[in-house]
Amino acid sequence: MARILIVEDNETNALLFSDVLAAEGHAVEVAPDGETALARLEAEMYDLILLDIHLPEMDGLAIARALRSTPAFDGVPIVALSAFATDREIREAYAAGFDDYLTKPIDVQTLVAAVSRHLRSGRITVPEKGRPAAEAPEPGAGGGEGAGPSAGRVRDEAP
Repeated sequence: MARILIVEDNETNALLFSDVLAAEGHAVEVAPDGETALARLEAEMYDLILLDIHLPEMDGLAIARALRSTPAFDGVPIVALSAFATDREIREAYAAGFDDYLTKPIDVQTLVAAVSRHLRSGRITVPEKGRPAAEAPEPGAGGGEGAGPSAGRVRDEAP
């Protein structure tokens, strides 16, 4: 079981993602905005972060940059969730520190596959107090099914 933080301002999407991942056995928390997400991340450690790019007040790119500038989050995979998937937006997300980019609408099977892949491969990190070290990446991890922009059924409302 992994601890997952979902940062998503669309309540329907947040509930669906949370329910799907909880059914997979994960402990899931939801933050509706960047300020709430950063407060939770300051207080708790998560194994993976699903982060909407287009959030009110502080966007996902700014949050990812803030997390990647903090050594405690070096080992935590961050997966972008966005309704927009231009080459420029995807490049900006990876440059900000995201490990993957899922395009809304997101198929729940794609979501589960991406989460599983990132939890298996993670990022190599020094274990923190009470938390096991991330596993070493499997050969060939980081591509394959669910990698990169994806499509499916969960819809995002216009920002």
